[in-house]
Amino acid sequence: MKKIIQELETAITKYYALLKETNDENFSKKPALNKWSKQEELGHLIDSAQNNIQRFIRVQHEENVHIRYHPDNWVAMNNYQNIEKNDVVELWYLLNKQIIAILEKMPSDKQEALMSFDVNPANKNTTLFIAEDYVQHLTHHLENIVSK
Repeated sequence: MKKIIQELETAITKYYALLKETNDENFSKKPALNKWSKQEELGHLIDSAQNNIQRFIRVQHEENVHIRYHPDNWVAMNNYQNIEKNDVVELWYLLNKQIIAILEKMPSDKQEALMSFDVNPANKNTTLFIAEDYVQHLTHHLENIVSK
């Protein structure tokens, strides 16, 4: 878990600086009516962080944790497109700092606890896998946001 935490810390530090420098107009420009702007894509990462915070806390004291969400609905309902860019960036950054705090305190036996985020709740992964997958998902989207 230490490696995952370090990768997450490195990513949020790097991309926080890059996101702060992003041009506001370019950040909120939608490539098409049904496509996310960079700002909405970062909002998706906020939603992902919120769902993973729940996963990482609940797996420590509940059994059969199964948390799924529909990304398009969450992005639309949170209205990220109409929020100040800096507020979206700060919220993303602070939620990820909280994930780091949760993972740092997580007992090692809970890292192997199983949970599901699949359509089929019978498909389970370890907490360690989900944390690693979260960091990969985060960096994939962040690279997409800053490279466009």
